[in-house]
Amino acid sequence: MIVVYIIVLILGLSVLVCLHELGHLCVAKICKVYCYEYSIGFGPAIVKHRFRHRTREEKRRYKEGSPLFRALVKGVDGTPGETEYCLRWIPLGGYVAMAGEDEEPEEIPVAAIPKERTLGGVNHFKQICIMLAGIAMNFLVAYLLFFVAYAAFDQTGYHYDSNAVTVSSDPEDPIAKAGLETGDEIVGLYQVYENLYTSEGDALVEELVFPSQENQKPIESYLSYKPGTDGSGGLDDIAEDCINYAGMNIVSNAYPVLVDGKEQTVVCKADSTRTLHLTYVEKGSEETKEVSVPLLAEEQENGSYAFEGFVLDPESYVFRLSPTEALEVSGRQFSSMFCEIYKALGSLFTPEGWKNVGGIVSIYRISTDAVTSGSGTYFFSLWAYISLNLGCFNLIPLPPLDGWNVLLALGETVTRKKIPSRVKGIAGTIGMAVLMILAILLIVKDVMVPMPI
Repeated sequence: MIVVYIIVLILGLSVLVCLHELGHLCVAKICKVYCYEYSIGFGPAIVKHRFRHRTREEKRRYKEGSPLFRALVKGVDGTPGETEYCLRWIPLGGYVAMAGEDEEPEEIPVAAIPKERTLGGVNHFKQICIMLAGIAMNFLVAYLLFFVAYAAFDQTGYHYDSNAVTVSSDPEDPIAKAGLETGDEIVGLYQVYENLYTSEGDALVEELVFPSQENQKPIESYLSYKPGTDGSGGLDDIAEDCINYAGMNIVSNAYPVLVDGKEQTVVCKADSTRTLHLTYVEKGSEETKEVSVPLLAEEQENGSYAFEGFVLDPESYVFRLSPTEALEVSGRQFSSMFCEIYKALGSLFTPEGWKNVGGIVSIYRISTDAVTSGSGTYFFSLWAYISLNLGCFNLIPLPPLDGWNVLLALGETVTRKKIPSRVKGIAGTIGMAVLMILAILLIVKDVMVPMPI
C-alpha cells in the first residue's frame, strides 16, 4: 500500500503542477507569445505532437464537408504547429517553454522569432497576466475541487436540537466503556472532581461539582443540545444549555472556578480524579439508567497532569448539499483557507508557526490519511487545499516564483528601466538556493517533529 500512497501523491502533485503550467500556456498564447513546448513530466519523451490552428481555407473546406485529415496533420504550406506537446517518462510535474524566458532551443534560431512574440517583447501588463495565470489556475482548481468535495458526496450533519448521542467507535472511549450506544438520550449530566489543588499555595480542594452555579450541588437533569448563535453548535460558541458544556473539563488555566467564594485556577495531580455521572434513556426503552464514568489524571510530557478526555457527539445524519449550497460552502472554505495559509506563512519564522508548517513528508502523511479515510469529501478537500497552497506560495515575491516575476514587471513599469539579465540571473540562483534549503529543513523537521494533522 505504501507504493499506492506514493503513486497517488506523485500523480496528484504532477496534475496540479501541470494545470499551473497550462494556465501560463493558455494566457501566453492569448498574448501571442511564442511557446516552444508544453510538457507533462520530465526526462525522455514518450509521445510528441503538434497541433495547428486551421487556416481560413481549411475552415472554408471544413464547412463545405471536404475531408481535412491531411490538412490537420500537416498545414497547407507544409509547416507544423509552433508548440510541441510532450508526455515524458518522469511524472514529477511539467513545464511550458516560452520564447524569451530562458535559453532558446537549438533547433529554433532566436532570430526566427519576432521580438514582439517573446515574453520580454510583450508589454508589462501581458507579462503580469501570463505570470498570474498559473496562480489563477491553481485557485480555480482549488475552488472546483472544494465544489466536488461538497456537491458530489454525502455530508454528515448533527441534530443539535436532540439529546441523542453518537458514541465513538473507539473501544477505549470512556463513554463506550460505560455501555452507552448511539441513539441513547442523555437526560442528566454532572461531574465530580476530587483531590484537586488550587494554583495558589497548593491548597487541597477535596470535592468540586460541575455544573452548578454554586459549584456545590449536582443537577438532576440537563437541557438538550443547542446550536451556538452562528448555527454551528461548535465549541467556539458553546452555550450553557449544551450537553458538551456540562461535560467540559473545568480544570484548565483558561477556566477559573469558584472555590470558597473566590475565583481560582484549579490543577490536578496524580491522585486527582474526575467522575462523570450520566443519566440516560436507552434507545428503544423507557427505562432510565445511571452510570459513573471515571476519568483519571494522566501524566503529560512536561510532568504536569491532565484528565482523560471524552467525546459526546450529538446524533448524526447524512445529507447532500444542493449545487447552490455547495457553491456557497466552497466559497467560504476557499476564503477561510486562503487567509489561514497567509497567516501561517506570516508566522513561518516563529517557534509556534514553524510547528504548523510542513514539507513533502507532511503532504505524504495527510495524503495517505485522505486515501485511507475512504471519505470523498476529505480526499478532494485535501487536494483543493494543496492546490490553494501551491497558488499562494507562488504568489510570494521570491525568486524564481511567479510573484517575483510579477514584481520585476511592476518595477520595470514604474522605473521605465530594464532590469539587467545578469541581476535577474543572480537573484534567481539565490532564490532557488533558499527554496532548496527551506525544502531540506522542512523534510528534517517533518521527520523529527511531525506537523500536527
